[in-house]
Amino acid sequence: DRAYSAYWYAVQKGREDLETFKEAIDLEPARLSSGDDYHIRYHAYLQRGLYAKQLGALLEIFPKEQVQVVILEEFKKNPKVVLNDIFNFMGLSSAIVNTGQRHNETSGESNKLLSMFMHKNKILRDVVKRILPGSVARKIKLLLSESRTRKKSSLPPMSICTRERLQEYYDSDVNQLETILGRKMDIWHSSRK
Repeated sequence: DRAYSAYWYAVQKGREDLETFKEAIDLEPARLSSGDDYHIRYHAYLQRGLYAKQLGALLEIFPKEQVQVVILEEFKKNPKVVLNDIFNFMGLSSAIVNTGQRHNETSGESNKLLSMFMHKNKILRDVVKRILPGSVARKIKLLLSESRTRKKSSLPPMSICTRERLQEYYDSDVNQLETILGRKMDIWHSSRK
């Protein structure tokens, strides 16, 4: 679901112009191999989910004892326990943290054309910044942001075929991650059935 959510976040922010998630993951290898920094930064939907690969690279630099891995699903299920585990790992005292507020939620697209135009067109952004007084530009930015917030909606469901494709794509990486962590990732395997 991370890759799917990242696609819709890119659409919402005007950073993705492909109409479907399937198109985006079909074209991801070509986009990334182009060497274009924009694609590498915003269109690595599948690559960003290869956690064993990323963790392996991190463990080449830092010893395992200095790395704490947090599984999002476990954090969502019991945030206070996971946060206290993190505090303990860091040698800190437990603390009360408000875990009820959500941040950076992805919704369906808002004003796709305007977002894409503003994000991809640096010249236009620079002209707008020079022409409009700072207070007006801030108000416009706030209105666009509020528009996105008002239009919060759930993401369209992922097709069964695409979900199965993702499960197959990530299966080997999840198995490698289990080996690195020395624990089973039942929460990820069970979500695949």
